[in-house]
Amino acid sequence: MGELSCELPDELMRKILVKVSAESLVRFKWVSKSWHGFITDPSFAYNHLVHHNNDTVLSSTSILLSWFSVDFAGHNKIKPILSLFSNPEAVYPTDFLNLFHSITDFFDHLPRTYYWDEMYDYYRTYHCNGIICIAQNYMDKGKSVLINPVIRETRILPESTIPLRHILKTHGEGFGYDLNANDFKLVRIFGRNRNFKCFAELYSMNSDSWKRIKIDVKLDDTCFHHGKGVLCKGVFYWLMMLLTPFPDFEYQTILSFDMSNEEFHSMPLPVDAMRNGDFMFDKREKCLVEWNKSVAMLVVDEYKENLPCYIQMFVMDDYNGGEYSWTTHPTIGPLETYHFPLIFSSTDELIMVNSDKGVVSYNLKTQTLRGLPLPEVDMGTCLSNFYVKSLISVEKRD
Repeated sequence: MGELSCELPDELMRKILVKVSAESLVRFKWVSKSWHGFITDPSFAYNHLVHHNNDTVLSSTSILLSWFSVDFAGHNKIKPILSLFSNPEAVYPTDFLNLFHSITDFFDHLPRTYYWDEMYDYYRTYHCNGIICIAQNYMDKGKSVLINPVIRETRILPESTIPLRHILKTHGEGFGYDLNANDFKLVRIFGRNRNFKCFAELYSMNSDSWKRIKIDVKLDDTCFHHGKGVLCKGVFYWLMMLLTPFPDFEYQTILSFDMSNEEFHSMPLPVDAMRNGDFMFDKREKCLVEWNKSVAMLVVDEYKENLPCYIQMFVMDDYNGGEYSWTTHPTIGPLETYHFPLIFSSTDELIMVNSDKGVVSYNLKTQTLRGLPLPEVDMGTCLSNFYVKSLISVEKRD
């Protein structure tokens, strides 16, 4: 197609196009060479993302849920299911079907060993700036993949340079963005076979390679992460549990990793979250989520039949390399049945899965609970992420 007869100044064209949705821009880039140049330019893709994230009207933020179900017709193999929906206040989420198919279409065309296997415990999904990261367990020689469903691009990550014989287990992963280096990174924490100390490696999308990084905090081979963790303001957080000499009891701590300075830090849980002043004997479920651009820890009462469920909420104040504090928020509940929190879709709306495998939204202000029109979800395998449509490329550039 030839150039448009009516040319607009480049700066004006950028201001116009940056307001257009990502899906429309994917089609519009074929209008002319100049439009193609604008839309595929990495700096424009970043500005487009920032503009839509800051505009509540144009925002395309959705919720990505991933879980597993057993396909009895397929030799009892566990297969992942991903659901994507936008506004939980809508009767039927408007983007659910289109976005769901845009992602699952990609999975259907990827080699199976690149993104899932039967070992559901080791399959995790992450998201940052429109890029979905599917992290596979290294112990099963699984590969990880980066996907941008909007522009239909994928990147298979290279294999780790760490010999498998040196690794005991994978303790955790985290995917995020380094604003200073304009780079996406995936960090993995391993336990070593020989001396039982933890170590880590970091993947850089810019260099398309892995490197070993140092962990200055004290962890041992009995450490494992609870849930997938949460990314907030360029720092990834995990809730870690350290096994103790006492059977069936764990010691809990929070581990963080800064994507820019590539440093680990550890911190205790909020004191008010302890039961009887002792973490070791506290068997309540806990998870880390993002709330109002801050890290929050939610503590769920133990399941007791015919008794209401309550959820405590603690929000971390500004964290800066070891300096932090927690603010206690009003308790969520009572809830008639057991509920496990997944993600805050907004400041007032908490998405949860209940004991009946239903996905619900709880409003903190009105204290009301609403069911969402989604398939049944397995509480034990369900993971949640924010998802935003973007034009950021994951393909390798010369």
